[in-house]
Amino acid sequence: MDKKKKKKKKALIVGLSYRDDPVRTLMRGPINSAVYLKKLLMKEFEFSQKDITLVTDALGKTPTDKEIINHLLNLLANAQPGDIFLFYYIGHGGRRESKEYNNNSGYIEYISLGKNAEGVKTFISDNTLRHIVEPLPQGCSFTFMADCCCSGALLEGATEIFGSSTQFPVTDKIPAPMTEHLDLKRVDLSNCRKLGILFSACQSFETTGGKYCDVKRKQVAYFTDTVIAIINKFGVNISNRFLFEKIKEAYVEDGKEQSPGLYCDISQVDLLFLSLEEAETSQLPENSEQAKLTDNQPRE
Repeated sequence: MDKKKKKKKKALIVGLSYRDDPVRTLMRGPINSAVYLKKLLMKEFEFSQKDITLVTDALGKTPTDKEIINHLLNLLANAQPGDIFLFYYIGHGGRRESKEYNNNSGYIEYISLGKNAEGVKTFISDNTLRHIVEPLPQGCSFTFMADCCCSGALLEGATEIFGSSTQFPVTDKIPAPMTEHLDLKRVDLSNCRKLGILFSACQSFETTGGKYCDVKRKQVAYFTDTVIAIINKFGVNISNRFLFEKIKEAYVEDGKEQSPGLYCDISQVDLLFLSLEEAETSQLPENSEQAKLTDNQPRE
């Protein structure tokens, strides 16, 4: 009799400081936060060290779009129902107006990466991220944590549950083309299958930043440090909704002007964070924003 195949728990963690680019602002918090998140995954969520890929530019060279895309494809290779995947990015992010392509926010959001061989800065757009995630089989858990500016709606097509970055209805412009590095079939952007879960540090039109952590005595990213603090306080058996609402509470208490975001299928809101299991009713916050879910369901 064949042994039951063990489900995978894998993560790609990318933390960038841009040490090799004098034009872009050098950031001291991302690499520290990336390392702390890796430790959290291993200690609290039982990720194996061999199944976590940590990519940083601590030695000076910032990875390009091609390199990160290859890491993402390797992360998701041979995915099977029941597998758990996490993509965490911390670094610079941005957006540009989408004049010719269909985009649910009216802008193309992107993560900012290193220079290629020709010395040109590279990026990975929200549309490219969608094309990478789209082929995953149903029954997988894919979570994207984006700790960067303009991170709202960074997974194109994912339903905005809590946030104010997307616009409905989307335009009738043509779908954005795939990056030349991505050898996958074209995706119909009108398809509303479950893409995954995006936690964004801010909205598409906002910026985010870092802080000095007295306990760690190091510069860290505010959003990531908040997530880690919530998990350390409440444990791992918390829903995506609960985690988001606690992040939002922290933003308000600390006087932050930006707002975090949660993007996913409505059926994924009350799943446990980094899990395919439903959270127990008793684990949901009493001040749940259920009413907002109705307003943010996908439009027909």
